[in-house]
Amino acid sequence: MSWMQTIPTIIVGLLVLFLPGALLARTMGARGLTLWSASAPMTVSVASVGAILLQMLNIRWSVASMVLITLVFTAAAAAVRVLWLRRTSGSWPRPEIGRLPAVLRSAAYLLAVGIPAAIISVRFTRIFGGPENISQTYDNVFHLNALRVIADSGRASSLTLASLDPSSNRLSFYPAAWHDVVALVVDASGSSIPLAVNVANMIIAAVVWPLSAIFLVSTLTGRRPVPMMVTGALAAGFSSFPYLMVDFGVLYPTLLAIALLPFCLGAVVELLGIGRDRRASPILYVGLLGVGSVGLTLAHPSTTMTLIAFAVAPLLVWFAKRSINFRGQEHGIRKTLIAFAAVLAYGAVAWILWTNVRPSEAASFWPPVTTLPRAIGEALTSAPQSPDVPWLIFALTIVGIVILCAERKLWILGCFLISLGFYAVVAGYPAGPTRSFWTGVWYNDAYRLAALLPITALVISAIGGSWLIETSLRGAQRQLTPARRPALRAISFAVSAVLVLAAAALTQGRSITTEQAKAAQSYSSTDASPLLSSDEEALLRRLDRHVPAGSVVVGNPWTGASLVYAFSGRTAMLPAISSSPSPAERIILSRLKAVAKDREVCQMIATENSYYVLDFGPKEVHQGRHYAALSSLAGTEGLRLLDSEGDARLYEVTACR
Repeated sequence: MSWMQTIPTIIVGLLVLFLPGALLARTMGARGLTLWSASAPMTVSVASVGAILLQMLNIRWSVASMVLITLVFTAAAAAVRVLWLRRTSGSWPRPEIGRLPAVLRSAAYLLAVGIPAAIISVRFTRIFGGPENISQTYDNVFHLNALRVIADSGRASSLTLASLDPSSNRLSFYPAAWHDVVALVVDASGSSIPLAVNVANMIIAAVVWPLSAIFLVSTLTGRRPVPMMVTGALAAGFSSFPYLMVDFGVLYPTLLAIALLPFCLGAVVELLGIGRDRRASPILYVGLLGVGSVGLTLAHPSTTMTLIAFAVAPLLVWFAKRSINFRGQEHGIRKTLIAFAAVLAYGAVAWILWTNVRPSEAASFWPPVTTLPRAIGEALTSAPQSPDVPWLIFALTIVGIVILCAERKLWILGCFLISLGFYAVVAGYPAGPTRSFWTGVWYNDAYRLAALLPITALVISAIGGSWLIETSLRGAQRQLTPARRPALRAISFAVSAVLVLAAAALTQGRSITTEQAKAAQSYSSTDASPLLSSDEEALLRRLDRHVPAGSVVVGNPWTGASLVYAFSGRTAMLPAISSSPSPAERIILSRLKAVAKDREVCQMIATENSYYVLDFGPKEVHQGRHYAALSSLAGTEGLRLLDSEGDARLYEVTACR
């Protein structure tokens, strides 16, 4: 399959990710940039909450049920809005549209989104290689099999997905928003699971992320075209996001969550009224933030904790401004105390969440990776764990810091310092209770916190770049006579567009190229692929010819054999690498080679209906050694070879028939 052949799936993916949320956000009153930036966060929230509710009602998760739940939520939003407007007898003002003519304004929007969309899409196609290539990494066994669970059973609830059991109602929480959305792409397009995964991730990185970042920048700059275009140009220039998220882990849910984070932070700023200007009633941002944060949490709770931490800076700025404004007012002291109480209440709730919403100590085992001074330098230069500094972004970051200090826009600098501090601690502070307190929320994982650095660095560098361009243009405008100034708008736009394109090109340096090449290794499908070789994949794709539906296939998940479920629809005995075998399964997994003589093994095979075995050899994804009884099965008495491809083999257990 070529990438040109994926265009229908890409169109379906765009509709799935944006259309439901756009309907809901528009009903809530969002327009313009706010509408388009809110669309994906709203869709993610509707999908992830809808999947939970529909499973409780025994309604299958599908495109049809997504349409149903979208209409229900939209009707509820319309009712709330009507009641609110009747109660207040007011209206929500239209967003600022700027001074440019409509044609140039539309061109600015298209460039702002189109530049990063084009660059990131091309980078992702080179990372993935083929449209249906899979990430050869540990976590991907779970992700692909989880999508098969949803496709087969229609059960997509975050409350039960972790078990990978299509029939279980046992509470086993896993934030499934990413899986819920990708499952809709599979259902709507009819594409394979690997193709839907790659297409959805490309859209999240190339479209959702830039739109979200542009909205956050607009809280500082308004809807001016130059900042929007500069933000788009720089959004594709950070190696640690989005590219790192399709390399390390792989962290697909975190990719989605971080892409949504700038929008949610921007909604916080607008709600507090400390942005450049408030373009709508606070009630709109209450709704957008309330709905969007649910989807953010069900994409990945650690990113919600990031939002809670980042929100401290704008909240303190809000309190300082309120306290100053209350001076000399009637009941000023009382109002200040109420605002102070609100800050304390936020702090108390944040403390409770911070100390409780975190993974276990056992799961947070990642060690420091460098020294503390080096970690600070890496964060400041947007080059985490890399010797390749994106010099243009770093220079614009310094300019942006100076401009923001001069204009006293301190909340974004506070967020930047928080992000820098978290990365410095996780990457360079010695392991121990102090480090775990501050960064255990993210598994003490430097990669996850490296991916958060571009959230604020992009905003600051975009401010720096915008200031340089706009200052230069204003200087040129002053040299013109008044008669020639009307034509300057079009000329200025053209010059800005050229400079923005140049900036976009200059950000695509060694740091991005290096990360792209590194990530591409994880998707390379060869005879030596670490998780699933090309021979093993070929065998899995035709396995359903030999194995009847309803059968359980025995295999070592560390060798990729558990992907039999994702590729063929036949159940894997251990559906994820981290799956714990039952006592009956342990007997099979440890004593299979003695099946011709050990009657207890046959009893367990009959109980589990597991008469088929995959032998993918001893090579494992993390070079370990597990389930040795499942490799080198050639010549084993009681097994019959059904199919093979290279060194990959499928056997039937005949001793127990």
